[in-house]
Amino acid sequence: MKKFGYNVDKTLLFYDVDVSNLFTESMKYDLLKAIRESVQTRFMTFHHDTCRENEDVKSIPAIYCSGLSLSKKIEWLENFYKNQITKVVSTTLDREVKPVNDIGRAITVQVLGHGMRIECHIDTYPTAANLYLKTAPRGGELAISPERNTKGYQNILNEAETLVPLTEMTLGIVHLNNNAHTVTYCWDNVNEEVPLLALPNLDDKNFWAGARIALNFNFDDPLFAESMPSSEERISIYNHIHGGSSKVN
Repeated sequence: MKKFGYNVDKTLLFYDVDVSNLFTESMKYDLLKAIRESVQTRFMTFHHDTCRENEDVKSIPAIYCSGLSLSKKIEWLENFYKNQITKVVSTTLDREVKPVNDIGRAITVQVLGHGMRIECHIDTYPTAANLYLKTAPRGGELAISPERNTKGYQNILNEAETLVPLTEMTLGIVHLNNNAHTVTYCWDNVNEEVPLLALPNLDDKNFWAGARIALNFNFDDPLFAESMPSSEERISIYNHIHGGSSKVN
């Protein structure tokens, strides 16, 4: 197991755990196929209070799919998250964490293609784990600022002590609700390094050949009981990620 990142209040911010032994080739194939069939595109805007984008950045292309949609195609996914993945996280952290009951809020699909990155943000859940099913040929590293309120892609990169490299079929366990973070732009084998401004073409086979694909798992963690999101906050961040209003009526 590898460890990266900053120590804040004696809490390590990143654990990198090899979980390839938990997956057969058919399981990985089924996940990637279901993700490809389920994701949608949209422009993500930055109205949520977890956002750490500069004000001059109005939106970025995003690809999204809820855990609920994915679990309808992969019947074993919900039990796998609540049992095997939760056990790995609990064992690694040496304390028992609990799976989030609502599978739609528990799991998020993250797909990044050529010229794409994730939103600069802080996490809503203090404990989460990212399963890296497929990495990009270049880029896609995790960049973590030691500060909560740093805004802007380049500012976060400038403050990051190290860029965390990612390995396929590893589980990155993070505590990043107090640290602004993002990932570096992803690049395929094309030499042109220009951020993507249009929505990606998901029907393009070349897109998927160079895509970075991950599953994000959230957890209820007793160590951070005071920081766990409320029911309204869970709904709000779900809507923000999946294109609905971040306001809860």
